[in-house]
Amino acid sequence: MKSKRLFLFCCTGIFFLFVYVSAQRTDKIKNNSPKVEILTPKNASTFNWDSFIRYSIRVTDADDGSSDYQEISSKEVFLEVTWLPGNSQINENKIVKAAVISDPPGFALMKTSTCFNCHMVKAKLTGPSFFEISRKYPHNSATISMLAKKVIKGSSGVWTNTIMPPNPDFTEEQSKQMIQWILRNAENPNRNYYVGTDGNFKIRSRTTNGKGTYILTASYTDHGLKGIPKSNQRGQLTIVIRSR
Repeated sequence: MKSKRLFLFCCTGIFFLFVYVSAQRTDKIKNNSPKVEILTPKNASTFNWDSFIRYSIRVTDADDGSSDYQEISSKEVFLEVTWLPGNSQINENKIVKAAVISDPPGFALMKTSTCFNCHMVKAKLTGPSFFEISRKYPHNSATISMLAKKVIKGSSGVWTNTIMPPNPDFTEEQSKQMIQWILRNAENPNRNYYVGTDGNFKIRSRTTNGKGTYILTASYTDHGLKGIPKSNQRGQLTIVIRSR
């Protein structure tokens, strides 16, 4: 009886030791968020109406590397540009703190896929812009289901002779989430999205009161830790620029 109790006691001790060691090892395996920098323009700088703003972004990640050395693909770096009329009541610090740290599910899927190799939000690339797609189709469940199937199976002949390759890795639900994001967001005249670490965007014409503000949010989602699903981390930086 004593030997049986001793055996159970030893087994219990070994079990808890294993749990403790595993917890310690898991605790040490941590994926830190990427560091995202907007080199230009500078936060709180000013712009001229009817001009172009040149932007430059740098991303560094402990595992993925640096965008400076093309270890991080520029196609995985995004800039969201949001326009707000007026600027006297806008506080940069409040905007930066309130910036959303996660993307909507549909947009997050698009950013980690090849969608932006052929499409842009407002401008035409190889395929139609998401703005054109949003304008062409009614925003209802039937449209979402129909377009989701095209994402998975591919299509041709809809937009001239451009062929959209199939994307069989997406589930129907994931495809619907992407289509929903396009139909809800692509037509927003006050928001645009750009891909790449360098580029430019157009400042609109002077407003009636001569005041306006742009909010710039650069972001990058890393590839996560090898062998650990859903360990991806998103890094971002938000700045504000105002009219002169």
